[in-house]
Amino acid sequence: AEGTVLPASVAFTAANYNVPQTVTVTGVNDAAAPMVDGNIAYSVVTAPAISADPSYSGLDASDVSVTNNDNDVQPVIAQFAVDQAAVAFGGMVTLSWMSDGDACTAGGANAGNQWTGTLLPNGMQTLTNLTTSGVNQFTLTCTKGGIASAVSTVDVTVAAAPGAPTVNLTANPAMNVPFNGSTTLTWSSTGAVGTCTAAGGWTGDKALNGTEVINNLIANTQFDLTCVNSIGTPTTVSTTVTVVAVNPALTFTVNNAAAVTVNQGDSVTLAWNPTDLASCTASANPANAAWTGAKGVALATYSETIANLQATATFTLNCIGVNAANVTQSVTTTVNAGDPLLVQGQIEYKKVINGESCETCHGTDGRGILSDGLYDDITDFVNGQTEANVAFLTSLTMPAPEAGTGGMPNDCVDVNDGNPLTNCATNVAKYMKNGFSIIPAP
Repeated sequence: AEGTVLPASVAFTAANYNVPQTVTVTGVNDAAAPMVDGNIAYSVVTAPAISADPSYSGLDASDVSVTNNDNDVQPVIAQFAVDQAAVAFGGMVTLSWMSDGDACTAGGANAGNQWTGTLLPNGMQTLTNLTTSGVNQFTLTCTKGGIASAVSTVDVTVAAAPGAPTVNLTANPAMNVPFNGSTTLTWSSTGAVGTCTAAGGWTGDKALNGTEVINNLIANTQFDLTCVNSIGTPTTVSTTVTVVAVNPALTFTVNNAAAVTVNQGDSVTLAWNPTDLASCTASANPANAAWTGAKGVALATYSETIANLQATATFTLNCIGVNAANVTQSVTTTVNAGDPLLVQGQIEYKKVINGESCETCHGTDGRGILSDGLYDDITDFVNGQTEANVAFLTSLTMPAPEAGTGGMPNDCVDVNDGNPLTNCATNVAKYMKNGFSIIPAP
């Protein structure tokens, strides 16, 4: 009902028939929640009179027209606006509003629970990372006096989510890169933002597009690159570079063998063939000034001559491969020193040349006459030819010169010109170590 009357009825008597009586009509508030529904017209209906006087009984007074004035006051929302009506997926907007209400409430789309709860009557709020594609309607409801409300809305269209970025990564060369060599990585991206992240054979943040040289490759290597779009969706690509395997090796010989026997004062040739080596260092035991320090590794073959060997020695090459592996080789040279101080007596000598037994060399009397006497010189016959006549001293005695020798027994006589030679002991040792073997005389 829009109103009430009080009293609901009045009675007239002979004593007061001419005195007016008052009926009060009162408007009624909305029974439901307060709402602004405007002024409502209605009528107060009067029923026919009831009287014993037939002249008055049944008379019907005119109904009374009244209006129930609306007492609910609606607030005014002067502004509810958004700074941009369309944004990219994951974008942001700013809502602003002005009202004369007492308080306001956020509703409608909530932008990930950012647009909820009670608001001030006037304000501004930024909503970020909008990810609900399509039309998002945001509602503002304001009240005043707690008995009325006003509602306003704004729409924001959010674009569809972007696809993952496209990323390309290549290596040049990608195959058969030399050990410790290099390759150039080239990459590009579409739809990516910020920077990309490298992993695997490289690290760090990378530009969205670029090139980079990778050096010192020593093994097959995978390079990874991850780029993301505006909402963090990643794309990872990889490329693998294969590196030629290395096998550090060393061939090291002395006179083309692993070990040799030579005579005192002789020379030998040390040769080596390095493969995939970074460095080599020479050493000898006992130490030899001709074989020490760094040796070459860049060429396929190297050789050096070690002269005037005086004692048995071991020559060593200690090398480091390009992959840091150690490679060591040694060769041995045994030196036969001979014996320049031969004991004088009845002895016989035999020489071996090219693996064949040659003429027997006997002691002589200094005049080329074969004899088994006690003489202190020898003649070397090779294939029937006299090659040298060498005289030598014993360790204890020096016999008198023999007739016709033209010199002392310690002379070394060259048969080519008959002239004495010096360093008799050295020459005797040379003959001994070149193949003479001392055997008992028959």
